[in-house]
Parts: sequence; C-alpha cells; structure tokens
Amino acid sequence: MWKKAWQFACREEDIPEAGDYLVYDVADLSLIVVRTEGGDIKAYHNACLHRGTRLCDDSGHANQLRCPFHGFTWSLDGALTDVPCRWDFPHVRAEEFGLPEAQTGLWAGFVFVNPDPGAESLETYLGDLDKHFAPFALQDRFKAIHVAKVIDCNWKVGMEAFLESYHVIATHPQLLEYLGDSNTQYDVYSRADGLPGFNRMITPQATSSPHLEPLEPQDVLDAMFRDFYPDGWAPSRSPRAPRRARSSPRPCARTWPRPPARTCRGPATRRSWTPSNISSSRTWCRGPASGRR
Repeated sequence: MWKKAWQFACREEDIPEAGDYLVYDVADLSLIVVRTEGGDIKAYHNACLHRGTRLCDDSGHANQLRCPFHGFTWSLDGALTDVPCRWDFPHVRAEEFGLPEAQTGLWAGFVFVNPDPGAESLETYLGDLDKHFAPFALQDRFKAIHVAKVIDCNWKVGMEAFLESYHVIATHPQLLEYLGDSNTQYDVYSRADGLPGFNRMITPQATSSPHLEPLEPQDVLDAMFRDFYPDGWAPSRSPRAPRRARSSPRPCARTWPRPPARTCRGPATRRSWTPSNISSSRTWCRGPASGRR
C-alpha cells in the first residue's frame, strides 16, 4: 500500500536550503527528500545503484549524494557525476544511471511523497481539503518542535483508535461526562476524480455523552477540569487589569478535589462558563485511495 499512496514526509522548513535533506522511512521503503540547487524538492530512493547501499541516514546537509561504500556519486538533481575507477564500468551510461525518483507534492507547507510514478497528482488526491483547512493558514505556520512516539503494534491498530469514537464508552469511560462520543459526525468527501477521498470526524466536547443521564453545564465543566488540571487550576490575569482590593484574598478557583467556582474573574469582566464557550474537536484523516491497490 505504501508504494501507491501519497504520504506526508516533512515540512518545507525542515529542508529550507539547497542541499538540506531528510530521510523518510516507511515499511521497507526509504526515500531521500532533498532541496535541489534550483529550490525544487525531490525524493530519491535511498539506495546506491551499484550494490544497494543506503546513501543517507537521518537528516543533514550535503552538496552531493555519495555512496559511503564504493563512492558512486550523484548531484542533488539525481544525475550521476562520479564513478571511481570509471574505466572498469564501460557499460554504465551516466544518462541512464540517474537516481530513481518518487513523486513529490506540496500542500500548505507540507511535503508529500508517492513512490508510484504513475499515481494521480497530489492535487487530485487531496480534492477539496484546502477549504476545510483555510481558516488555519497552515502555509504561514512553522514546526516549532517535533515529537514522535514508537508504538509496538500494527500501524492499522494504532491508527484506528483515532478514526472513531465508538471505543470511548469501553476504553475511556471517564470521558463520557464531557465528550459526546455517540454524537460524533463522520463525513466522507470525494477526490477531484470522484473516487473516495478524505474523511472528517467531528466530536463535540464540553457536553455529556448520550450514554449518561443529562448533566448540568457546571458538572460537565467540573469533570473537564478534574481531568485536564489534576493539580488544580487558576485563571491567568492580565497585568493591564488590576484586581480589585479585597479585605481578604479569595481564590477564583478552588483546589482539587473540590471543583472550580462557577464563575471566574477575568481581565475585565465576569464570565459564566458553558459548553458553548468551548469548541468541538475535529479530526481529518487522509488514507490511501481506495481505487488503487
């Protein structure tokens, strides 16, 4: 499947300068995603065409791609530039010995790769994804930190947990007080060519699950604060809005296990917290096109 699917490899800012590269590994595939001298982003199969040695590991900067074993060398554009003891390789023609490429595509600052040279374009694959993410202006953002975790499981099992809310009642029952699990909305959108494309999952938060008896808004909020702030919570205050003088200090939020006050004093006004103050969570999932195997 990975040989046929568009997949996110890195952000553009991960390889900002010519010669910057990043190795993208998935299953038994390995690609070198590199910025060329002309500013383009290309992805080469990470194997020397002589004996199959990996050309690069991890990420870094290089003026050329050189095999660490026998020294076969390619330019950043993938052209063969040097073969040690060239006289022993009369059958190697430089114009036919360029590094094999995978397809690359850019979307909102994200770099995608697809090992299948005959695959549809990234634009066709993503369909109308643009309009769903337009409010976030992802192309104007950058990655401040990269955090990853290796999970010892089949990748499909790991992914499935984030594709539905059906498991919440059995796996995460503590969330039912403030998560509308069975009210989750699932939408499937088509690609530009009409085939099934991406799906959207919207799960309402700050509302209790239909599996429970209805809760009061404050009870819902108390449950959220219990789990989100187990060590207690206090509102932030703006230095431009000084607190009113009191004869004795009175905390705005109580310390757990007691719940927070129903209202808190903000920078300028008093505010009652209700479910309408807190947004729903949305998840967009992009999988391989179902029309290809």
